[in-house]
Amino acid sequence: MQSQKRRPDPNVEEPIDESTIDRLLLSPSQAFEIGQKLPAANRAQIAKFCYQRVHMWELGLRLAGTCDLATLAMAFGQGAETIFEQSRNIEQTLDAHGNTEKSSKQAPVTLAGPDLK
Repeated sequence: MQSQKRRPDPNVEEPIDESTIDRLLLSPSQAFEIGQKLPAANRAQIAKFCYQRVHMWELGLRLAGTCDLATLAMAFGQGAETIFEQSRNIEQTLDAHGNTEKSSKQAPVTLAGPDLK
């Protein structure tokens, strides 16, 4: 009887090596290619982690784009459908996010108080 190699379950989280995390952080535009090599459950969890941080939001979206809706639902819960839609229209989502930031009229942040000007 030949021994068969057991395929890993794509829905089970497995430890991720540091080099993979480093590559993801340094290359958000390549997240799709890098993420495809990770188990789906890991991708969804990393996508959630990144999505919740402003400086890693795009990476989170790109990783979410490598996941199906059911896997995203396990990680994101009720917000999964929104993340799923955003991740399938990344350029449109990024443009809308960028336009929202540019169009908001916020006062500049300053450390000087009224008496120090």
